Amino acid sequence: MSKVLLVDTIISDKHEGPRIAIVSLASALRDSGIGVEIKQFNLEEKETNLEKFREYELKFVSEVIEKSNYCDYLLLSCWTGSWNRTRLTANKVKQTHPKTKIVVGGPHVDFAEMYRRHLQNPLEILAQESPETDIFAYGECEETVKELMQHDVKKTKGLVYRDEHKILNNGWRPLIIPSKLMN
Repeated sequence: MSKVLLVDTIISDKHEGPRIAIVSLASALRDSGIGVEIKQFNLEEKETNLEKFREYELKFVSEVIEKSNYCDYLLLSCWTGSWNRTRLTANKVKQTHPKTKIVVGGPHVDFAEMYRRHLQNPLEILAQESPETDIFAYGECEETVKELMQHDVKKTKGLVYRDEHKILNNGWRPLIIPSKLMN
């Protein structure tokens, strides 16, 4: 059974629970028998200066590195505002645990995929900016990540990944439509 550390790099208050997208993904993975732990970037204080913020950030990255020792996959959820923290976390984990597969998803990756028709290839640009990331997941990731854990990356829709020196895109996975809407 695969073990997953699901990390939300977006800033949250220490009293907030995980975002619904994180809970939904964790639930889907657990329903498939995959062990999941959630870690989120919490600020201890709402009012803080840059120096203190950087301390929180480094503490967070250290905690993720420690927890990554026990997982097969590190899934990082990323918004544009947390891209640098996501890259830092992925880089440090890959240096410490090179066999851990790193998957980055979330709104920043979704944005890059949606606008690929208007830009050269933004997901390729993300992959170049973050060589430590093995896989980028975009769109609704519940089924994508479950399938990734159970099958070959090359057969899973909704992923961009590295294959030797190439960056490959498996194409969009169809949206999840609740059964109530189907009737």
